[in-house]
Amino acid sequence: MTEPSRTPSQEAGLALEILLALLARSYGSEGAAREILDRALQRSQQPELPETGTAVIAFVRAHLVPILSDEIGPRMTMALLDDFIADYEVRSGVRPRERPSAGVPIGRIATRRSRAPALRVLLVDVDRVGRAALARALVRASCDVQVADATEDVAKIARSGEWIDVAIVDALHPSWLIMLETLIGCFPSALAVVRGLSSEEGTDWLRSLGATRYIFRSRDMPTRDLVDDVVEAAFRVA
Repeated sequence: MTEPSRTPSQEAGLALEILLALLARSYGSEGAAREILDRALQRSQQPELPETGTAVIAFVRAHLVPILSDEIGPRMTMALLDDFIADYEVRSGVRPRERPSAGVPIGRIATRRSRAPALRVLLVDVDRVGRAALARALVRASCDVQVADATEDVAKIARSGEWIDVAIVDALHPSWLIMLETLIGCFPSALAVVRGLSSEEGTDWLRSLGATRYIFRSRDMPTRDLVDDVVEAAFRVA
């Protein structure tokens, strides 16, 4: 069943809504999504976004895709573009919703996530491009992802009353020690995933902070493997 017909401006609004949601998942926040969209608008030298849905798609192809390709790589960019167009076409009624194919293989993350609630993940990473790729992979694994750039971000999350299931922290971040200490203090049952630190270096320190669940992973670990490990460890019964 298709949705009611819309005016061209409503179609443009729908396209923008879908695009911002996908960008926010990739970059960690709506603010970051709007910032990169503003950069694409400046690149186009247009005063404002197009006023029809199809024109928004053309704008994305011409002006947003080059920026994304530089930051998150061509492969991730094409995946985001495909998701954007597919979601827009379904929600605008251009094509019907499709049932998942019974012949498509399901990975272990997809299988586990279909039986479990979404993990709430906090991501701390100095590498903006790598962070975007990891955030997107986590979202594809049905995780809810937030990004923290500074200690103030962590403190704000702690005060908000939200819960964190997993904290993935890059040991190269200049404030990673205090950020992780705050996270463990506020969310003692959360899984701490420390990247770039060996278990020999970090185990005693994490235990001294009261951490009971933690793993250490290389910063060079492939994104898909890292996400697999994080999801498996998060749902593992202690």
